[in-house]
Amino acid sequence: MDAATPLRRREDLTERRDDGFSERSAEIDVAELVRTLWRRRWIVIGTAVLLTGLAILIAFQLTPLFTAETRVMLDTRQQRVVDIESVLTGANPDATTVESEVEVLTSRALAERAIEELGLADDPEFNPALRQDTGLLPSLNPLSWIPESWLAVLGPDQPLAEPDPEELARLETAKVVDNFLARLSVRPIGRSLVIGIYFTSESPFKAARIANKVADLYLVSQLEAKFEATARANAWLSDRLAGLRAQVEESERAIVAYRQRFDIADTEESNVSTQQLTELNTQLTLARAERAAAEARLSQVRSLVNRGGAESAAQVLQSQLIQTLREQEAELQRKLSELLTRYGERHPRIVNARAEIGDLRASIGREVQKIVQNLENEVQVAKAREATLNADLEALKSESNQNRSAEIGLAELERDAQANRTLYETFLGRFKETTGQQEIEQPDARIISRADVPLSPSFPNKKLIAGMALAGSLLLGVGLVVLVERLDNGFRTGEQIRSATGLPTLALVPMQGGLGRRPRPDRVLIEKPASQFAESMRTLLAGVLLSDIDEPPRTVLVTSSVPGEGKTVTSLSLARVAAMGGKRTLLIDCDVRRPALHRLIRPEGYDAQEMPTGLTDVLTEPGKLETAIFRDEATGLHVLLSGSRVPNPQDLLQSKTFGRMLDELAQAYDLVVLDSAPVMAVADALNLGALADRTLFVTQWEKTPRKVAVSSMQQLSQSKARIAGVVLSQVNLRRHVKYGYGDHGYYYGRYREYYQE
Repeated sequence: MDAATPLRRREDLTERRDDGFSERSAEIDVAELVRTLWRRRWIVIGTAVLLTGLAILIAFQLTPLFTAETRVMLDTRQQRVVDIESVLTGANPDATTVESEVEVLTSRALAERAIEELGLADDPEFNPALRQDTGLLPSLNPLSWIPESWLAVLGPDQPLAEPDPEELARLETAKVVDNFLARLSVRPIGRSLVIGIYFTSESPFKAARIANKVADLYLVSQLEAKFEATARANAWLSDRLAGLRAQVEESERAIVAYRQRFDIADTEESNVSTQQLTELNTQLTLARAERAAAEARLSQVRSLVNRGGAESAAQVLQSQLIQTLREQEAELQRKLSELLTRYGERHPRIVNARAEIGDLRASIGREVQKIVQNLENEVQVAKAREATLNADLEALKSESNQNRSAEIGLAELERDAQANRTLYETFLGRFKETTGQQEIEQPDARIISRADVPLSPSFPNKKLIAGMALAGSLLLGVGLVVLVERLDNGFRTGEQIRSATGLPTLALVPMQGGLGRRPRPDRVLIEKPASQFAESMRTLLAGVLLSDIDEPPRTVLVTSSVPGEGKTVTSLSLARVAAMGGKRTLLIDCDVRRPALHRLIRPEGYDAQEMPTGLTDVLTEPGKLETAIFRDEATGLHVLLSGSRVPNPQDLLQSKTFGRMLDELAQAYDLVVLDSAPVMAVADALNLGALADRTLFVTQWEKTPRKVAVSSMQQLSQSKARIAGVVLSQVNLRRHVKYGYGDHGYYYGRYREYYQE
C-alpha cells in the first residue's frame, strides 16, 4: 500500500481536535488532562497564588461591616374591643401581602423618615459629600491617578449652569437615601408571616439602632395610615351628615305641606276610612244576601199559596198560631165525625161544627196572608237596606278614591323621607363608630425580635473570600492552561501527528546542548556514537528501510515545511548513520537556492568562501559527476553539494538529466539521501518527492504550526510523493519527559544510563 495513502484519506475529513486533550474521540482523556495540567502547573499555581493573594490583600483592606436583624410578624389576630368594622381593614395572611409589606419596608418614604429621625444625613457613612476616602482601595481607582487639570480639559467645553441650592439638597438627600437602601435588606422568613429586616453598617451599634428604628417606623406608619384613613372618613362623614340632615328636614317639610294642601288626614284616620269602607262592603254583601233570601222565601210561599199547599210552607209550619188553629180544626173534625155518626147533615150540631171548622180555616187563611205580607215587607226592607248601603258605599268609594290619588304622592314623599332618614341614621351611626375607633386602632404587625448589637462582622468573610478566590483562581488557571494548549500549534508527540495526518512518526530527534553550549549535531554521531541523538538517527534509518520490506527505498528525500526545522542536519545525520552502518550512501544537497550542507561538511582543500563543485555543475556538465562527489573521511559518506548558483534551479531539478542521474546513482549506491528546500518556500521538494522512493518530512518539536505542517504534507502527497513518515526534530527531552507523553522520546530522557552522552 502507498505510504501516502493515510494522508490522502484524511484530506477529506473535517478538522479534528489536536490540542492533546481528546485526539481520538470527543471524550475527555483524564490522564492526558492530568499530564497537561502537570506540565502547565506553574500557570495554575501562579494564577492561584497571584489572585488569591490579591483577594486576601483586598479583603484585609475592606472596611468591616456589621449586620443587625429585626424580625416583624404580620399579626392577623385582630383584637375586637367593640364590634365595630375598621375603616382600613387589616392585611390578609398571604404571600402577596407579605411581598407588599416588604416593598413598604424598603420604600423611599420610610427610608427618608428614618434618615431624618436618626440624623443620618450628617453621617459620612451615608452622605458621600462628607466622606474622605483613604487607604489602598481608593488609590486603585484609575480616575484618581489623572490630574484634575486633565479632567477639566477632558470635561465639557461649556461650563454647566450653576445648580439650584434646593436641587442640590434634593440630590444630596437622594444619594443618602440610595446609600441607606443599599444597606437595607428586607426578605420574608421562609413561608411564614415573619419578615426579616437586615441593616448593614460600619458600626455594630448603628446597625442595630437603624434596624430597630426601621421596624418601629414601619409600625408607626401602619397606625398613621389607619388614623389618616379614619380622619378622612370622619371628615367625609361629617360633611355628608350635614347634607343628609338638610335632606331629611326638607323631605319632612314637604310631607306636611302636601297633607295640608290635599287635606289628608294622618295615618290613623286614613286607616279608619279604610276600615269603614271594608265594613260597608261587608254589610252590603250581607244585605244582598238577606234580600235574596227574603225574595226566595216570598217566592216559595206565594207558589205554595197559589197551589193551595201553603200549609206546607216553612213559615206556616213555624207559626204557633197556625199550629194551634190546625189542632183546633183537627179536634173539630174529630167531633164532626162523631156527630155524623149520630146525626144527620142538617143537624144543628153538625151545622155548628161545620161553621166552626170554616171559621178556623178562614183564620188560618188570614194568618197565611199575614205571613205572606210579612215576607213581602221583609223583602222591601232588605231592598231598602241594600240600596242604602250601596249608596253609602259608592259615596265612601268616591271619597276614598280622591284620598288615594292624593296619598300616592304622599306615599312617594314619605318613602323619600324614610330613605333619607334611614341613610342619615346609618351615616350618623358610622360617624359615631369611626369617632370612637380612633382611640383603639392597632397596627397589623408586631416586633417579635428586636435587633441586638452584632458581635462579629458580616463582611468581609475573609475565609470565604480566600476560599472562593482560591477556587476561582484555580479554575481560571485551568482555563488558561486550556487556552495555552489551544494556542499551542506545534506537534509534540507522534500520536498528535498520527491523529492529524495519519502518518507515523519515525523518530524523535533530541536537541543537542543547552544554553551557551550547543555542539554540532552532525559531529555527535562521530564523537558520541552511543548517544541519544545517534540512537534516534538509527531508529530513523530503520524506520525508512522498513517502510517497504520487499523493496527497501534506495532514494530518500528529506524536506520540511519552513526553514530552520533541522532538515539539513537530519539529512546529514541519516546519511552518516547509514554510511557508518556499512551502506554505500550518497548525500546530495538539492537545496540549490539556499544551500547549507557545505557549512557542515566540505571536501578538503576548498576555501571556506569558495563553493565546491556540486549538483548544478554536474547537471550542466554531466562529466563532472565523479569529481564533484567527495568522501567524508570520518564516516565514509559520499557527498554531492549543491554547486554553483544558477538562474533556473527548478528547471534543472525537473530535467530528464537529473532523473537519469538519480536512477544511475540509485543503482550505484545502497542509499541516496536528498536534502531538499522547504515545501512552503519553493516547489523543488514537490518535484523531488515524485522522483524519490520515499520522503521524510521534518517538523520542529513544539515550534512548527500544525496547519503549516499538515498543509505541506498534503502538497507532497498531491505531488505523488510517497511519505514514509515524520521526524520530530530538536526535541527538548527534559520537558518532553515532564509532559509524560509515553512515547520513545519519554524513555530517551528516563533511561539515560543506556546512552553515553
